[in-house]
Amino acid sequence: MVTSPDHVFYSELTGQSMVTSPDHVFYSELTGQSMVRSTDHVLYSELTGQSMVRSTDHVFYSELTGQSMVRSTDHVFYSELTGQSMVRSTDHVFYSELTGQNMDTLTDHVFYSELTGQNMVTSTDHVFYSELTGQNMVTSTDHVFYSELTGQNMVTSTDHVFYSELTGQNMVTSTDHWVS
Repeated sequence: MVTSPDHVFYSELTGQSMVTSPDHVFYSELTGQSMVRSTDHVLYSELTGQSMVRSTDHVFYSELTGQSMVRSTDHVFYSELTGQSMVRSTDHVFYSELTGQNMDTLTDHVFYSELTGQNMVTSTDHVFYSELTGQNMVTSTDHVFYSELTGQNMVTSTDHVFYSELTGQNMVTSTDHWVS
């Protein structure tokens, strides 16, 4: 082949010179060389907008999206929440132990809990917003409970919340009409 035109190169993949002008030949930022898209391990990634090499560990076919994805980032996945594939590297995407699936914090019912050190989903019964702490809390932890008195969830870890032997329930010392 004639290597002078820009679109002609030597492919380590095929062991011969190729022409980049055909659709199935491209330059891979991943490998730093031109590749042949016709081989099984080369594909076009809708995610990155460029062709990738499936032979590398971080490229794979996703049954989920029906297309090849780039695993180089553990953080690529399909979000049931948004109905599309998301990138976990962005602040608002994470894996929720609570739901067993990836969630998107851009939606109102997803937040980061200082309490658990992980993102939680407020749509589940045991997650709520506490006026007391100014943040979302998880009722499944021992120090969070529902107060019949205030009609809202409270946090026992704060100084003004305690368990009253007298009433057999948690109380809030900050309210004027309670005395411990």
